[in-house]
Amino acid sequence: MKNLLIKYLHLVVLAFCLISISPLSAQNYVNDTSKIDESAFINEMYYFPECYKSDKLIKLIPKRNPHEPKVISDANFKALNAYEHFVHAFYYPETYRQSCSFFLYPENFYTKIPIRLPMQGEGLAMSERQNSALKQNRDSTILLMKNCIEKTGFVSDEFKKVILRLNALELIPVLITAIENQQEAKDPYILTTLCLLMRFGYPPFKSAEIYKQLYPVDSIAYLFSLPTHSIIMNRIVITITGIDNEAFVKYGVVNKLLFLSTLLIIKP
Repeated sequence: MKNLLIKYLHLVVLAFCLISISPLSAQNYVNDTSKIDESAFINEMYYFPECYKSDKLIKLIPKRNPHEPKVISDANFKALNAYEHFVHAFYYPETYRQSCSFFLYPENFYTKIPIRLPMQGEGLAMSERQNSALKQNRDSTILLMKNCIEKTGFVSDEFKKVILRLNALELIPVLITAIENQQEAKDPYILTTLCLLMRFGYPPFKSAEIYKQLYPVDSIAYLFSLPTHSIIMNRIVITITGIDNEAFVKYGVVNKLLFLSTLLIIKP
């Protein structure tokens, strides 16, 4: 497994060398920004390919309202096979995330390698049991994503998130091929996915300049000492309450935090 990991991650490093993204000038960008229709490109990013379908699920969930999750019974859920679990999770998400927020893609994002995948705002999302089913059927999930990516040449945001959740190193060659074959505009979030796969699983990546620029927080920390702890706690208590931290010592940590959380709730 370790040799396989090293083999796949070496492919990632090679891909970065071949793609050679540089922020120095417009001429150095992989994507020709003068020819990109930003709105059209972003619309494509929201697209999810219709690679699979299930007659069984169509009967169980005959109507698909894009703003209304459909939850099947526990018995029907447990009766799904690996393929049906895949279709159910990606095409019939069971929860609705209500946040009153919509996260837009950053301006000129196709000229950068983002440090993280796009955040999901309000909308449908996989339930906990759907995510668990994908993990339990990991091999089938990876194979079905692989076939869909190879067929369409497209890697949806949902696929990228699941690839990271499964730590699906097996899909590294597929991701590299997908981005290399993209002609009009290359999806920078594929590179984000590759970087995140390497971030904690490939130590040599930490010595690369791109790592230091993408994840400076990984190398920035402050000594967690007793004086540091006391200074921070004292400052935060005074900031919130105007009362010196020493006044809370006798209550203990748990009671102190409960007290502070109450103040945070009621403080105007």
